Amino acid sequence: MTQTMREFLTAWLTWAEDPDAHDYTAGGPFKKRSGLCANLDEFLGGISSYKLLDELHMLLDADGLDTIYPFDTERSYDAAFCNRTQHLNPARLAWVRSKLESKDE
Repeated sequence: MTQTMREFLTAWLTWAEDPDAHDYTAGGPFKKRSGLCANLDEFLGGISSYKLLDELHMLLDADGLDTIYPFDTERSYDAAFCNRTQHLNPARLAWVRSKLESKDE
């Protein structure tokens, strides 16, 4: 895992575990309605990085997860988007924690 990806996952997890302490609803780096891919773009200042997005997809794929809806179905993702609860998804949180705890990455 690259240092930038580790920094992103660390920052995202810190925010996701206490988003109200880090309210980024007005143009900040993370959005409650977005999953990891969109929040990666936000973390990078809205500048899409295909290299980092590819890295994120490779990490998901290596764990046998779908790269489009790794923690949801399309329907549940859309509901979480509308409800602004993407950051509360237990599978997403657990996956990020596992990546950060892994020394092999």
